[in-house]
Amino acid sequence: MHPHEQLLTRLFDGLNAHDSQRMAACYHEDATFQDVAFTLANRREIHAMWDMICSTNEDGVPSDIHVAVQEQAVTETTGRAILREHYTYRDKNNPVDNTITSTFEFRDGLIFKQTDSCDPVRWANQAFGNAVLGFIPGHVEAVRRRSAMKKLQRARPQAFV
Repeated sequence: MHPHEQLLTRLFDGLNAHDSQRMAACYHEDATFQDVAFTLANRREIHAMWDMICSTNEDGVPSDIHVAVQEQAVTETTGRAILREHYTYRDKNNPVDNTITSTFEFRDGLIFKQTDSCDPVRWANQAFGNAVLGFIPGHVEAVRRRSAMKKLQRARPQAFV
């Protein structure tokens, strides 16, 4: 198995084990991460996001996130994975079944850049429970990003000092 395949396996196994430390160790110190909700600038911020996602929240609700890798391919410098994630969007207690295409750039044997994409409207409709409540988060990227970053900065302020 290629070392970058092993790296991605550690990342996704860490997510399924809710082990944000194991996941953070997969990222370069200067890594970036972007998805439909977050734009993060370094390993400390990325770790904070994974820790918030994997940990019991402030209301005492544990994470139930699980990801299944459907496809994965790597080269010496890049990678791509198609993932199916299942979790409960804990803010609304709604189940989410989401397909993500994740692209990677590697540097020094670690993830240097990760970009995740999915259908934001489909995601928001599931997370918020219906098309009416999910309309703004699904269609207005700035609102979705601002809300996610405020939530992360409240939950893990030490990552942003």
